[in-house]
Amino acid sequence: MSDRIVIKSNWFNTLFPTFIRVFGITFIVSITFFLVLSTINSLGLFSVSYWIMSPIFVISILILIGLIIDDVMTIMCTNYIFEQGHLRYHYKFFHEESHSVQYKQITDVEVRRDIWDRICRTGTLLVHTGSDNDDKSVMRIRSVKEPDLLHDHIQHLIKSETV
Repeated sequence: MSDRIVIKSNWFNTLFPTFIRVFGITFIVSITFFLVLSTINSLGLFSVSYWIMSPIFVISILILIGLIIDDVMTIMCTNYIFEQGHLRYHYKFFHEESHSVQYKQITDVEVRRDIWDRICRTGTLLVHTGSDNDDKSVMRIRSVKEPDLLHDHIQHLIKSETV
């Protein structure tokens, strides 16, 4: 194989569940805090003014936005490159990080899909190596379109390298 194939995660499929999860947590924490303040105020233990809720709500929204921006930057700056003889992970933003796995080192390729992935026809590929280092023993390729085709392609590359 002389052609390079570059794979990027699908940003919408990666971010939508994250947004829902973080928004849900932010909403639940805000409502809980509001109910606790209302209860304390109605019991007359001490007077709590509701202007405290505004900064808490703003901080929650800023945390939500920060987490989403972090995910967007990670997705936009990460590439998975299939080159002759190896698969390379490359991340470049404030710092540059690259990791390469020879096709002959790949021991297993796994496709995982949750319900959101099945709806969007995406999935996560887990490329396992025989490495002892837990951080580098699995390469996750999140939210890729047509993960079965990519799985078959990687299996073909592995077989052609071992022959």
